[in-house]
Amino acid sequence: LDARPEELRVGVVDALPKSITHRLLAPVIANHPDMKIICREEQMTTLLGELAVHRLDLVLADSPMPPGMNIRCFSHELGASRIACFAHRRLISETAFPACLNDAPVLIPTGSSSTLRTNILSWLKRQGIVVRVAGEFDDSALLKAFGSAGHGFFFAPEVITDEICQRYDVEVAGVVPDLQQSFYAVVAERRHPHSAVKELTERAGSDIGFLST
Repeated sequence: LDARPEELRVGVVDALPKSITHRLLAPVIANHPDMKIICREEQMTTLLGELAVHRLDLVLADSPMPPGMNIRCFSHELGASRIACFAHRRLISETAFPACLNDAPVLIPTGSSSTLRTNILSWLKRQGIVVRVAGEFDDSALLKAFGSAGHGFFFAPEVITDEICQRYDVEVAGVVPDLQQSFYAVVAERRHPHSAVKELTERAGSDIGFLST
């Protein structure tokens, strides 16, 4: 009988861009070409519950594990990227960024648990910019699809700028130098950790920021 391939069960927080997920996992996939990847997308609290009972090997997220959760899990920062603002070309005017966002339609992630949403709204407030929230989305790909159709400006990690512009036919309105999005692997304490998870978390300590442009 053929041996079952090694599996890596990954929970992915629904706010995390799909291409970022692939970038985070690509090094361990390359080192384990026969490994089967099983990805499940959900909200952070649901995924952490499954991680705690070992139904998942790790959780990829845009924030560390929330404080106060009574589970033995650890957050490892894998990399970070500055945040850029994108829009369909018909929305981009000659007004300099970020002033061009005043009274403009903006698309944002849903939920108070979204780190990117919280950071964007806080930054806009600090800049004294009042926008019109034209849409809120659970799914980052759906948000970008609406942005592609010209429904509003949207924000995403600068590191995937080329991919976003090509796939969604949008342009960069500007970059927010004082906003950064970090990406984390959350893992549970185990006596015998998964080899791929061990590789991922060990690399985090020596290769921090590998996503940055």
